[in-house]
Amino acid sequence: MTSLRVENNQQLEILRIPNMRSTLTIKDNQYLKSANFPELQMVGPSFVISNNPSLKKINGFPKLEQIDGSVDVTGTFSEFELSKLNEIKGGINVQTKSKRFKCEEIYKLKNEDIIKGDTIICLSGISDPKSIVLQPKSGIVIEKENKGTTNTSAAGTETLLNSDVVGL
Repeated sequence: MTSLRVENNQQLEILRIPNMRSTLTIKDNQYLKSANFPELQMVGPSFVISNNPSLKKINGFPKLEQIDGSVDVTGTFSEFELSKLNEIKGGINVQTKSKRFKCEEIYKLKNEDIIKGDTIICLSGISDPKSIVLQPKSGIVIEKENKGTTNTSAAGTETLLNSDVVGL
């Protein structure tokens, strides 16, 4: 299997896939309220969840430990949880319309050396979240939460850029 792409579903539960050596894309599911992969431990080269406006909580990956590439999660979600994750070999792009989502958990992954890639983008409370194909070693770190505050972390100071400036 080179990839698994899920479109136009209301509910998704994949029970028996522990390792997926391919891209997982859950995209353009207007009415999807939950996505559950209870046995998934590894996926890659990419993990993509995008444009699923009814998906408010992304927490159906309780055993996911490793992503062998990049993460691209965009939408209207207020919760994004990968509690068992111990390695993302690429970068990460997380963008949401929700003002309730906080980027601290994403930067915690970098501080704990779970994210191996250089690109870390986390934007919350924005009007138009965008999926981005992440390139290795670009060194971009962007954060914009709610009212445009800039935060710092142990990894350094996040650079706050207006989304118009970087073309997001």
